[in-house]
Amino acid sequence: MACLPVDYLAGIEDWDAEEDSAVEQAKLHLVQQSARALLAPLRADLADLERRTARHAMRLHLRPDDQARLDAAVQALQRAQAQVQSLWESANRGDE
Repeated sequence: MACLPVDYLAGIEDWDAEEDSAVEQAKLHLVQQSARALLAPLRADLADLERRTARHAMRLHLRPDDQARLDAAVQALQRAQAQVQSLWESANRGDE
């Protein structure tokens, strides 16, 4: 995987979809997509991130403040996983 130059990411937090003309372009798919299908890979990605972050938190020698940050990151990823899992299950049941 290639590393992105730092300036590539500059200003990404300032991105506004309403001002981006590319957002007005055609949709990516001709047929309607489902949240169930789109949430499935997100669930897998979050699980992978949580495993990797937990492994780093457990196996690396870190300063106490950095250890606390990684532990907090693991907890945040676990909460995100639980929320996405709930949304995915809701989509499987057909809840609205």
